[in-house]
Amino acid sequence: MIVDASGFIKAIKLGKVEKLREPKTTRLIFYELGNVLWKESKIFKRFSPAEAQAMLKDWILWIGCNFDIYEPDWHATLGIALNTGLSYYDASYLWLAKKVNESIVTADKDLKKYWKAVDFKRL
Repeated sequence: MIVDASGFIKAIKLGKVEKLREPKTTRLIFYELGNVLWKESKIFKRFSPAEAQAMLKDWILWIGCNFDIYEPDWHATLGIALNTGLSYYDASYLWLAKKVNESIVTADKDLKKYWKAVDFKRL
């Protein structure tokens, strides 16, 4: 299964991250997760900077140990983004899903329109 940043965070919140089977992602997940933690800490003040740093460290380690991480085809990803209107980040997950023909674990409504998504209730 392909896991994007929103799917990873939702799986954590639901206590289902351990149920992700043979997860795959693109390298862009780290940028997205860093951005989420920056926003939660800097804008919403939900975490201290130290807590955000610690979470990112844990997430990078966990993903690095448990996920297959793919380098996207940058040009194909741009083509997908331009053709669908998805963000470049979301297009990278769609590129990977098409490449390996697997479902996407995502909370992103736009991404769900373009590929089969995993139902969190079934994780």
